[in-house]
Amino acid sequence: MSAPRRFSTLVMVQRRRVEQALTRLQDLNVVQRQRELEREEAFENWEDSCAAYRLEQSRLAEEIATNMGSGAQVSLRSQVSRFAGASVRCEAARGRLAGMVRALEIAELNLASASTAAGEARALYRRALTRQDALLTLAASWNAAERKREA
Repeated sequence: MSAPRRFSTLVMVQRRRVEQALTRLQDLNVVQRQRELEREEAFENWEDSCAAYRLEQSRLAEEIATNMGSGAQVSLRSQVSRFAGASVRCEAARGRLAGMVRALEIAELNLASASTAAGEARALYRRALTRQDALLTLAASWNAAERKREA
């Protein structure tokens, strides 16, 4: 096989590698963007859960302050019932908050994994492109030297 044919075959193979690397990079960039959106959504849910938890805490504190500060005779059973209800709501909000923290941690791990994969794909694409450029430069140099020899 002649040198020009070998170069053209190598360049063709390398172009295919570059195209495959670019396709993979684009796919992984899409995945990374999706993971970023999932992380943002998880963060917003976490913030909402924090606000709901703080609201329930303030309601519980208000309920306690209202019943303690009032001089009105309220039955002990009624007070206990209201405190227990407020405490249960506060505990439920705390449970939702813990769930949102776990969801946020998972979203952050998924994003880190997607970012790493996309970074590796970028490096692979750059290497493939560099090889292709080197082959094209070598082929051009070789062709120029051939033309000089023939002239």
